[in-house]
Amino acid sequence: MPNSKNKKNIKFIDLFAGIGGFHIAFSNLGCECVYVSEYEKYCRMTYEHYFKPLHPELFQESHLFGNNIKDITVSEESIRKNIPPFDILTGGFPCQPFSQAGQKKGFLDEVRGTLFYDIAKILEARTPKAYFIENVRVLMNHDNGNTIAEMKKVINKLGYSFYIYSVRASDYGLPTHRPRVYMIGFRNDTDNHVKFEPPAKVPLKFTLSDLFGSKINRDIGYTLRLGGVSSGIDDRRNWDSYRMKDGSIHKITVDEAAKMMGFPSEGKAKFTFPESVSKRQRMKQLGNSVAIFAIQAYAAKIVEVIDQVK
Repeated sequence: MPNSKNKKNIKFIDLFAGIGGFHIAFSNLGCECVYVSEYEKYCRMTYEHYFKPLHPELFQESHLFGNNIKDITVSEESIRKNIPPFDILTGGFPCQPFSQAGQKKGFLDEVRGTLFYDIAKILEARTPKAYFIENVRVLMNHDNGNTIAEMKKVINKLGYSFYIYSVRASDYGLPTHRPRVYMIGFRNDTDNHVKFEPPAKVPLKFTLSDLFGSKINRDIGYTLRLGGVSSGIDDRRNWDSYRMKDGSIHKITVDEAAKMMGFPSEGKAKFTFPESVSKRQRMKQLGNSVAIFAIQAYAAKIVEVIDQVK
């Protein structure tokens, strides 16, 4: 999904960055990442392994590749000291408080659920032009809609609009459903001038048969499991095993899983993992990642809005 325009003057930050799906999507549009925050040890290893050769400036000053975001959001002064000015806040904030696999405690989760409020603190301190955050689909109806209502209230109070979309990766070219919720908004002085329109859906760029190099009686695959633990063809929660058209069983590989999620699969930008990260960790990281093609489609629309009001 190439883009020929240079948006290098549009800067973004990558919160709860995982292994950099948002980073890849916005960089593909020519935007510049100026700050990263990721807490999990193995994700940090993968992130630095892949992005340091491409964007060394992020790793030249230790505070630009942040660890625990709560260490930064202790005060407005701390936020402004550690996070440079930027235009777009991005992040797939932890979904465990809302996911089917978790206990769905939401904001009662004292550690993870409250991380949304750290996003709010950064918006308040840095007043960027826009934000783009992602979470699991069940968030839309969590606590009978009260969780989303609270988020919208907080965001609106900070002077931002609040758009919410239920998005499937398969509607934007990737052979996995991967249903997620995208929350997007603009500072009121931007939103008052240009109305945000979500991107049109597009056909699959490739099917499971293309991905596996062998025929299979389905075009779209299972959603990668967050935990990365392998299943089996007879497991009711199977996510990584497929029965091929010839009757054989194929277990998805790390490279196939990465391509399924939209990570670059060839050329100098091909996505790779450090050798020190195990296969299980790699699958776990991909299972926790965003679907890049879908993220990039919405990111392009956000950039389009910002460009119109410059």
